[in-house]
Amino acid sequence: MDMAVLISLVVMILVSAAEVLCLVFCSKLRPKRTPVAAVIPIFGEDGELEEKLQFMLSMTERGASPVDRLLLVNISGSEAQLAFCRDFCRSCCCAEIIPSGEIEKKLSEIFAIPAKT
Repeated sequence: MDMAVLISLVVMILVSAAEVLCLVFCSKLRPKRTPVAAVIPIFGEDGELEEKLQFMLSMTERGASPVDRLLLVNISGSEAQLAFCRDFCRSCCCAEIIPSGEIEKKLSEIFAIPAKT
């Protein structure tokens, strides 16, 4: 073989090995992704609740939102709003309706915060 071909072959093998090592080791050094949760309160007076939820659904479907969990906190929601929210939760797997008293418990579960004793 020609000397130039041998040298280029050795260089390509070294570059490929360096790329494989970077892929393996650099992926281990990257910080772990932290969970992101969005909280939307459900008030009886909120006339824009449906628009807010449709916006969040479109953002999550497009992958434009970093939100992992969507918590719909029932503070004083009407029956019509709660029915819409239940339908929304069926179409959006990351959404969940919780009562206002359980928000601390749910957030500690999502972010793995130990409960105070």
